[in-house]
Amino acid sequence: MSSQTPQLHQLSNVFEIIARYSILCTEDNYIQKQNIAQLSKYEKPRQKRSQSLLDQVLEKKSELLSNFQKRKSFMQKKRNII
Repeated sequence: MSSQTPQLHQLSNVFEIIARYSILCTEDNYIQKQNIAQLSKYEKPRQKRSQSLLDQVLEKKSELLSNFQKRKSFMQKKRNII
C-alpha cells in the first residue's frame, strides 16, 4: 500500500497539471474571441476609410490622365500648326 502512495501522488500531480492546462486553454480561447470581436468592431470603419482613399486615388489618377491627354493633344496640334 505504501508503494502506491507515491504513484497516487504523482497521478494526482498529473491530473492537476492537466486541469491547469485546460483552464489556460479555455482562458486563451476566451481572450482570442474577445480580440476578434474587438477587431471586427474596428474593421468596417477601417474598410470604409480604405475604400474612400482608394476612390480618391483613382479619381486623381483619372484627372491626371485626362490632363496628360489634353496636353498631348495640344502639343500635337501645335506641331501641326508649325
